[in-house]
Amino acid sequence: ICALWLLQQAMGLCPQSSINFNGFMGLSGVYDIYKHYFYEKSRGVHEVSPMKAANGGELRGFDKFSPSLVSLSLSKQQAATLPPSLIVHGSNDQTVPMSSSTEYSQALSTIGAAQSFFVITQGDHFAPMSALMLEEEGFMDDLILRFYSETKGSQNINVRNKQLNSQPGVWPSSKL
Repeated sequence: ICALWLLQQAMGLCPQSSINFNGFMGLSGVYDIYKHYFYEKSRGVHEVSPMKAANGGELRGFDKFSPSLVSLSLSKQQAATLPPSLIVHGSNDQTVPMSSSTEYSQALSTIGAAQSFFVITQGDHFAPMSALMLEEEGFMDDLILRFYSETKGSQNINVRNKQLNSQPGVWPSSKL
């Protein structure tokens, strides 16, 4: 929902926020509602999924709620107003396929938006959130620090009192 709101704001479809976002972090997200609906249908959970109700229950309207598709309609100037995006997904996610994040990352790249995509090897749907919340081995902190440093050009940042500690251009590796 946040990704969609940021895209709509860049397109001038909603009021400008008084909050200045430094970045967007997408964790195991659904970025193409239409594709995800059919993925859920293949698993037999589409009728109980909140995705259907949240989008008015009509398949033909799913594209306007799908960040992967909406992003492709942005001009280069509109794309330049988006905050940098860090997309994180587990490679073994059975709830939302990793292809959802891969395709959104590719769409952002296509329009020239600042983005990075990080895969948690062997991670399930909850791996990005649990790594962030439980600070497992601190790699998410390192990932956020590296992302912020590379997108904002600053080496003087910290997350949870942790200074940037990896070398430029080197992303921390996942151990989940």
